Amino acid sequence: MKKVIRLTESDLTKLVKRIINEMDNDDFYYKAKPDMNYYYDKFDNVGPSDDEFGDYDVDEYGEDEFERFMSKYPFGDKQNTFPDDEHGRRYFKGYSKSHGGKFPVYKRKGKM
Repeated sequence: MKKVIRLTESDLTKLVKRIINEMDNDDFYYKAKPDMNYYYDKFDNVGPSDDEFGDYDVDEYGEDEFERFMSKYPFGDKQNTFPDDEHGRRYFKGYSKSHGGKFPVYKRKGKM
């Protein structure tokens, strides 16, 4: 037996805003190469394109700022790209170099 749930427009709006806010809350996005037209999300899935991404903040990390990056984006919690070991450090350094010495992390501006 199916259950019918009635929602007002304001209930639906609140629900959608809450879901979007939860989805965007901890996400970060990055580009593997500066000339790419799309971003990867924290799970290394292809994320939004430049056209879909909208307004964002950029936080840049130099090659030697691996610890600062890891303190803000711990592996397994907020990102799955750079493990907290020597392999992750080398990988991070390579990404930083490919972006001109600063690895940019993009995060959507504001909350709904």
